[in-house]
Amino acid sequence: MPSLELRSLGSLEILLDGKPLAGFKTRKAQALLIYLAYHAGQSFSREHLQTLLWSESAPKQAAASLRQALANLRGLLPEGMLRVELGFIAFGGESDYTLDVAELTTRPQLYRGPFLQGFDIADAQGWEEWLFTTREQIQSRVLDRLEAQGQAAAAQGHFSAAIESFRQMVRIDSWREDVHRALMRLYDLAGDRAAALAQYERCHAILAQEVGVEPTVE
Repeated sequence: MPSLELRSLGSLEILLDGKPLAGFKTRKAQALLIYLAYHAGQSFSREHLQTLLWSESAPKQAAASLRQALANLRGLLPEGMLRVELGFIAFGGESDYTLDVAELTTRPQLYRGPFLQGFDIADAQGWEEWLFTTREQIQSRVLDRLEAQGQAAAAQGHFSAAIESFRQMVRIDSWREDVHRALMRLYDLAGDRAAALAQYERCHAILAQEVGVEPTVE
């Protein structure tokens, strides 16, 4: 069976057998695929999906738009990947696919940018609300996991690994002073005083520029 790969962290990429999957007729068809894949195994009513992506359309037009999007996806995806039964729609089953978000718990280093970065749909309020909430949840989980990894590595004296975890946290959320301070301490423990001072200067510049404060002195 062909393998589908959904890369939703950062800019969206959809690959089938390693090649970009073309043929999506609308942005909302892509959004529908990602939403269903994110909730793989769950079934959604047509009404729910219409409200999610076509709430600004009249009911008949919304229903027609959903039918068209489903037909588009059925024509692109391997057989059996999309299931429509008794008015309910689901994704997954025994299909061969990967979704990068699903691997973040064990591999937070896969995070390469906000969930579906730049994939906003102005005329779909339900989608926009879900996307905002999901982005925040994913970023929070990644930061928590990276922090746990960094702390565990530091406790074992693996300072290089700990530093890399906290550096990735800074790349994701540069405003977190506690993370900058953790990096300073780790550089100091690793015997790299120059890097610790450089990290302080970076923290100072970021906080001064963004919020007009200076780092806490410890």
